[in-house]
Amino acid sequence: MEKVFVAMSGGMDSSFAAYMLKEQGYEVVGITFQLLPGFIKNVNNPKACCSLETINRARRVARDLSIRHYVINLKEEFEHYVIERFIEEYKAGRTPNPCVLCNKYIKFSAFFHKAISLGGGKVATGHYAVIEEAPGGWRLKKSRDRSKDQSYFLYPIPQDMLKATLFPLGNETKMELKEKAHLIRWDTEKIRESQDICFIPEGDYRPFLSRFVQPRKGPAYFVDGTRLGDHEGIHLYTVGQRRGWPFPSVSPSTWWISGVQRIR
Repeated sequence: MEKVFVAMSGGMDSSFAAYMLKEQGYEVVGITFQLLPGFIKNVNNPKACCSLETINRARRVARDLSIRHYVINLKEEFEHYVIERFIEEYKAGRTPNPCVLCNKYIKFSAFFHKAISLGGGKVATGHYAVIEEAPGGWRLKKSRDRSKDQSYFLYPIPQDMLKATLFPLGNETKMELKEKAHLIRWDTEKIRESQDICFIPEGDYRPFLSRFVQPRKGPAYFVDGTRLGDHEGIHLYTVGQRRGWPFPSVSPSTWWISGVQRIR
């Protein structure tokens, strides 16, 4: 029986991934991550994928499935590869995607290597994406449920890891999973959705960044050189931003910040 280590966040998708793999005959081991470093205080977001509540939910699901469940500490890796890079990208006037960073450096690096070292033949997650063998290697493709497709967030996965990765939900739809939950009488209150950026539970990255980035206020200009007013710091704005724009009467594609970055 092949052993599969499943990343379990306590949410419905990863819980169903574990359930489906067990039904397919794999020896399933659930793994939940501890990610938030100590300097992030008072974060208790029940929808985040690494909160205490989600760890407890994952543990309950594993018990219901009669599979082993472990919690591994990846705080150091998460701080270095996700949080620090998130902050540095905003400092540079760029817009990072922390989920892409987490997939690349946590799920398909730190977790992957840990699972293999513990005797796992494969790893699995609850992502909506499809892996297919193709001439010359393996191919990452969009999921059947295009409204839930997450292949974009998984593009950095190298070939050797794709070969040893399973996405059980790739050919499922969210509606089908909800119907299956009803049929097997699974208590979905125990397996709520996990979402949001886990280290920014309030959904607003600006207060978080202000703890680490010294605001550099300055003038903002229209493309013809007309001064519009003052901005509060480049780290508070992103390319393509619409909400929270400091000059609502002016398109964000037509103004620029002196000496820092032209917004196109």
